Amino acid sequence: MNAVMEKEPKLSLPEQLLKMTRKMFEHASAEDWDELTALERTRLPIFHKVFDGGISENVELAREVLSLDENTKSLAQAAMPAMQQDILKLQKSGQANNAYQTIQNITSKP
Repeated sequence: MNAVMEKEPKLSLPEQLLKMTRKMFEHASAEDWDELTALERTRLPIFHKVFDGGISENVELAREVLSLDENTKSLAQAAMPAMQQDILKLQKSGQANNAYQTIQNITSKP
């Protein structure tokens, strides 16, 4: 069986921007912060290319991107307390490990 695979047409910069912005919202909804921040770094140059001349040529796109960005930001802000608790736990765990290592080093010296 020979399946002919059609290539997805190359998206314009505005289409790429919208697709990435939607994907960022999906990552925020899934609390996948690493993927979200990686995608944001990739999206930023495209964002600047699309809007460097202003938004007059892409008003609807600007509205949709802004709305999605606001929703993404809200999800990130809502998750902040839990992330801060996780960071605090990691710091305490690291401090406990360092204290254990120090005691181990002191007690194991001849």
